[in-house]
Amino acid sequence: MKIMAGIFKKGKRAFVAYAAITFVVLLIITQLLVYQRYSINRAAERTDLEHELDEVRGRLGAILLHNISTANTVAMLYQHDRTFNWFDSTSPKLLALNEGLDMIQVYEVNVATHVYPLKGNEKVIGQDLMKIPRFKAEAELSDKTGQLAFAGPYDRLLTKDKAIAGRVRAYDHGRLAARIAVVSSFSSIFKLIPEFQNKGDKFVFRLGKKSPLTGQVEYFFDGYTPKAGWVDSVYMPVGAWTLYAAYHKGYESGNNVYLLSLFGILFSALGALFVYNRTHETLRLEHAIVKKTHDLDERMKELSTIYQANEILKDELQSVSIALSRVVNILPAGWQYPDVCAARIVIGDDVYATKNYEDTPHKLQALLSFADGRAGNVEVVYLKKMPREDEGPFLKEERELINSIAETIELFYNKKYHRERITRSEGILRSLIEATPVAIVLCDKDFNLMAVNSVMATRYIQMMGKSLEVGDNFIEALVPRDREEVYNVFTKVMEEHEPIEYEQNYVLPLGNLNINITVAPVMSGDTAIGVAVAMHDIANRKRREEEHHRMLESLTQHKAAMGEYMRLLTQKLREPLQAIEDQVSQATAEANEQKRKEIIEKLQQLVQRADKVVVSLDEVLTGKKS
Repeated sequence: MKIMAGIFKKGKRAFVAYAAITFVVLLIITQLLVYQRYSINRAAERTDLEHELDEVRGRLGAILLHNISTANTVAMLYQHDRTFNWFDSTSPKLLALNEGLDMIQVYEVNVATHVYPLKGNEKVIGQDLMKIPRFKAEAELSDKTGQLAFAGPYDRLLTKDKAIAGRVRAYDHGRLAARIAVVSSFSSIFKLIPEFQNKGDKFVFRLGKKSPLTGQVEYFFDGYTPKAGWVDSVYMPVGAWTLYAAYHKGYESGNNVYLLSLFGILFSALGALFVYNRTHETLRLEHAIVKKTHDLDERMKELSTIYQANEILKDELQSVSIALSRVVNILPAGWQYPDVCAARIVIGDDVYATKNYEDTPHKLQALLSFADGRAGNVEVVYLKKMPREDEGPFLKEERELINSIAETIELFYNKKYHRERITRSEGILRSLIEATPVAIVLCDKDFNLMAVNSVMATRYIQMMGKSLEVGDNFIEALVPRDREEVYNVFTKVMEEHEPIEYEQNYVLPLGNLNINITVAPVMSGDTAIGVAVAMHDIANRKRREEEHHRMLESLTQHKAAMGEYMRLLTQKLREPLQAIEDQVSQATAEANEQKRKEIIEKLQQLVQRADKVVVSLDEVLTGKKS
């Protein structure tokens, strides 16, 4: 731009010279672009022609492939059954399956013996293949090479239409027995490949082949009028043909080089005129560029300051005081007048400032608010009065800069505060988990282990003979028999947000284990982010319950035996007591002294019997023998 300004000062002739230079440069560029566009379009048209040729060749190849398949089928049928009982019934089906096929012929000893359809082709019967020079030459060539080769195109015997024929040899015990010929007329081929009729306005085609009789190349397909310089071809060895494709001579590609070149000249002239007019505004543009450059430098300084602050504060392991002391010293460089700029960061009673900081009225401030309740601010000051801008002596972009710095400081401080809280909480949680005698594991939402206390780790090694590590999938760490059940329990807890408690007996390689399991969701707000599992061994409790149950059964049996014993004892006690009562009544009524003495002796005996019964009862009740 300085060069253009110099030209401007030299007068109108300099502007004309500069416009002329612009015209020449633009003319060269546009003409090069026109040539490049012409080359690209030329290559695209060449590719389009090659694609069209390849597509048409593919369709012709498909017709020939179907013909070969049909001829091979007839040859197989002939070799299997030479009575020809199948010929008239099978041939129409084969023709129906192949749209490009017009006739099937069988030559035995080179003489046509069977033709389908016969109607209209009766004269073919009896024709000797080897008496027609062209057919003979092509058949001998096929026999010599041992390969299938299509014959033709040639004029059909009964019509003016041309056709091609594929002949397959049929053998009987290794001896040539017949030739199977399949014939496709041009009319049938044109129905499947209408492009060969050359009635389109873009592409034309023709088929060329060297005559086996004259050695001269013969061409087929009417209406072949190619555009000069736009011919492509492909050789088809199956018939020794060359298939040609070209753009029609009347086809216009739209690649008008002259019109584009003229447009380039016009564009160059307009460009020169534009440059001539714009040169007059060089000084104004130069001033605008200087201002934009200055603005861009300021934005670069601001972005650099933000980047440096982010780089300092991304290290969350450093202390707040060290981090903010580093940040405050990079702030002045981001402002418009760094030589007279100072900065200060205040958080509560903590102050971080540059060495040259002074409290002046020329300040820009952003407030700070932190998660722990503390507050503060970021201040940038000019040490002397500077030109007025958007906000005092400060640019509006500098307001955005200080706000961005404040947000970055808040983010750093709050992340550090929350991380320390989380670290303390995790330490407390780990201590609680390790202190409990219960086996505990924590899993994430995919049931991968996040924490395992030593009780669980030790018990798992004892039970499974291998270690359980953080990061392992808890479901996969179980024995296969229990995986589905535990997975379903975990999934239900995650979905319903409710704990589940159940007891389980595990048959493990190193012994059985009776445990009580409690599975509870780990929640984050209203979302389950994992599960906590507590397991404790209830084998002792189970043994106590079993012993208690056995004691109850023993006491029940003992109670029943005691009842029976008491019944019998009551009967035994009742007999002497009844006898005593009878003897007392008799003694009362007896007047004879001798009789009374006898009765009294009997009473003493009965009393002794009753006493034995009582003693026996006492032994039963107390468990002691007297």
